[in-house]
Formats: sequence, structure tokens, C-alpha cells
Amino acid sequence: MISFIENKNIDKSKWDRCVDPSFNKSFFSFSYVLDIISPNWNALVLNDYEAVFPLTGRKKYRINYLFQPFFANYFDVYTEIESKYNTVSGEFLKAIPAQYRYIDICLAPAFKKNLPDIKFTERKLQLLDISVPLDQLRKKYSDNLKRNIKKAIKEDIKLEFDFSIETHVNDFRKENSKKIKEFKTVDYNTMKLLLTELKKREKAFVVLAKTKDGKVCGSASFITCGKRLVYFKSSSNDYGKKTGAIHFLMDAIIEKYKDKYDVLDFYGSNVSSVARFNEGFNTIDYIYYRIKRNKLPPLLKLIKK
Repeated sequence: MISFIENKNIDKSKWDRCVDPSFNKSFFSFSYVLDIISPNWNALVLNDYEAVFPLTGRKKYRINYLFQPFFANYFDVYTEIESKYNTVSGEFLKAIPAQYRYIDICLAPAFKKNLPDIKFTERKLQLLDISVPLDQLRKKYSDNLKRNIKKAIKEDIKLEFDFSIETHVNDFRKENSKKIKEFKTVDYNTMKLLLTELKKREKAFVVLAKTKDGKVCGSASFITCGKRLVYFKSSSNDYGKKTGAIHFLMDAIIEKYKDKYDVLDFYGSNVSSVARFNEGFNTIDYIYYRIKRNKLPPLLKLIKK
């Protein structure tokens, strides 16, 4: 039986013991990450934590709704038993309590699309299989990527590992605040808390790109989850863009970690310029869904389509 469990009653040890061996786990599926990106999240749980699904909710105007928090691209039903997953994924969606009058979240592709009153929209992220030989990977890089790497090598760009999370986030905010207008101060603070918590658990690190005389070009953060390495966020100043520093940084990361991880997750983007950068590495698209359901009162339903 699938049960709805409020945050205060979730057994988070059992939750993480269910998530950790799951075949489809992600870094944002663990309770300690959900606590940061969506405080007071609730849960749907099958029997005694045989399968779990997070409900990232809020309340506004006394109405409960589900939203997709920043820093988690989609959620899934997490279970170690893959055969069970195939039979229950759609049932979890049906089990979302009626108290959530408005739903706007992102889900993995296994969820059934023929459910009533739910609108499905395709979204994508980019993945790269890095288990193959390095020369094969580099051979398939785009010409633009190869040119940028050569520029960075000519400029003698150096990398510094274990760079400051706070400085990285501050630089990210400085370089992206005008482009990512939906990010507020609280979201940048959440980004710091998230990376700090994951670094404490040895699941995140930040790399700085700089010139040989110490001039900063940009930085990038990475998160690890099982055999997956996630390219989380990056920033690049004008000099970094001119010298191809982040292109060089990513190629160096692939070379350094390809024998430790199977997949480099570019964390996707539906923003064309970001997707174009990712696709330069010969990534493949992974499709997931944004779903919406609107059962608000008539007046609010017109306002919030």
C-alpha cells in the first residue's frame, strides 16, 4: 500500500536506505538534500519503505501545491527492485493526495502519460558515456570545442581543485544574475548550503580555471552519485570565455575521472546556448517530463494556468 507521510513522521534513515541502492538514484533523492532544497517536504511510501517518492510542496493563500525546487531537475520513484518500479510508478502519481490542488513538477520518463487531468511536456538533459577510451571521446568533440581547448592550452590555463564553494557561488551569481532572473538571494544561499553539505559528505567539489599568473577565468562545481559525475554549475568571466577555459576544464575533468565514473551528467538544459555547449561533447539527450495539474478554485484556476 502507498501511504502519504508528513515530513515530521518520515523515517529518514529508512528513506535513505531505500534510495541508496536504487538503480535510478540521484543526488537530490536523498533526505539530507531534500531537507535543503525543499524544507518540510512530504513523502509517498510503499509498504515499509520498499519504494519512495518525494512530495516537494508549499502553501500559498491556504492552498497546498507541488513545485519543482531549484537544483533538482526531476524526481522519480526510488526502489532497489526494478521490476516493482515498472509496476508502481504510475500508481505513485495517482496516490498524490487531493490536498495538492496545483501540481507543477518534473518526473522521469517511466511515468505513464495517459493519466487524466495531467499535462505532460517534454524536457531534456544531456548525458555523456565516459566509459569508452579517451581518444574515442575526443574524436567526437565538435570543431568549436576542439578550437576552444586549443586556445586554453595556448594560454597555459591551469586548474585548481578544492576551490572555495562560497567564492564559486558568488562568482556564479555575479556572472549569471542578469540571465537567471528567477534566482533570488535565498536560492544562492541554498546553492551554498547544498554544495557545502555534499562536500562534507565527500560528494561534491569545485574546480577553478586560472592563468599561470593567477588570473581567474572561471570555476565549475561537480557532484558525485554512484557511478555518475554531475556537472552542476559553472561561471566564466569574459577572459574565461575568450580563452575557452571552461571547455578546457571539462575536458580535463573527463580525462581525470573517466575511469572512476561511467556517466558524465551535464545536468541538462532547455536553454539553447547551454545545451549547445553540452552537445559539443557529443552528448545524448535524456527526455523527462514536466507535468501540470490544475484543480484550483475557478477564479484562481484562470489566474494560474
